[in-house]
Parts: sequence; C-alpha cells; structure tokens
Amino acid sequence: MEPPKEKHSKVIEINVPVDAAASEGMNAPADFETAIAATGYGRFNYLLLLVAMPCCMTTVFETTTMSYVLPSAECDLNLSLADKGMLNAITYTGKTASQLTSWHRAAPNL
Repeated sequence: MEPPKEKHSKVIEINVPVDAAASEGMNAPADFETAIAATGYGRFNYLLLLVAMPCCMTTVFETTTMSYVLPSAECDLNLSLADKGMLNAITYTGKTASQLTSWHRAAPNL
C-alpha cells in the first residue's frame, strides 16, 4: 500500500530525542493517514466497536430510566423532592465511587 501523497496535513510528532531516533533507525514522524496505513484497520477495530457500543448504550439507558421510575415511585412510596433527588443521585455516586476505587488499584500497575 502506497503512503498518501503529500498534502497540507498536520504532522504529529512523537517526543523522541533526535540521537535516540537516529541510533535506533526510526523513520521521521508520520501524519495520521500514514500511521493508519502502517498499522492497518481491521478485525481488532471492529471488535472494539462491538464491545464499546453496548457499554455506551447501557449508560444512556441507565441515566434516562429514572425519568420513568421517579413519577411512579413518588406516588407509591410517598417520596419527597429530597428523596427523589437522592434516589436519582445515588447511581452517579455509585459510578464515581467504583471508578475511583478501580483506578486507584489500576493506576500504579500502568
């Protein structure tokens, strides 16, 4: 596959010392199109999309479901405005707490 023809494209540079790049035989910095052409786009990218899409959809469904649950819960459970606010905020509190603990464990290993 040929590299794309020179256009007025932005070149993304990687911060590598000049001496290290020359001694390791690394090529000059490449623009985005050249990098994609070199690495390819294939099965991994499609698999990543297939995994990411349901995650995004569940986040949207989870956050919008409360607008359907709260009106019926207000009548059935005699909830005040503060109770409804707490019920709506607890899901975000749980998301934040779980992310803080998981990143706290994962960050030192990265």
